[in-house]
Amino acid sequence: AVARDLAESGFDVVATAGDGDQAVRRAAAAAPDVLVLDLNLPGKPGVQVCKEVVGADPKLRVLVLSASGEHADVLEAVKSGATGYLLKSASTEELRDAV
Repeated sequence: AVARDLAESGFDVVATAGDGDQAVRRAAAAAPDVLVLDLNLPGKPGVQVCKEVVGADPKLRVLVLSASGEHADVLEAVKSGATGYLLKSASTEELRDAV
């Protein structure tokens, strides 16, 4: 749904991934300007994915999507290198504006 919403809003979606390891590989291969990342991924957790992709490409901007707005989760995401944080309940317009 996120990839579709972004594509319909005019963004070029260069890759999608179903788990954390795949996200790291595809981010390295596709070299996106912005990575939209779910914290709750199968396999490798989103925070670890964020650390790895930002470590490999420090200029990469990472927008984290999470069902949790808990302060600790937001702080952990930012510490891992995320440049933005958005709740999954956000509207398509909020997602588009955040990207």
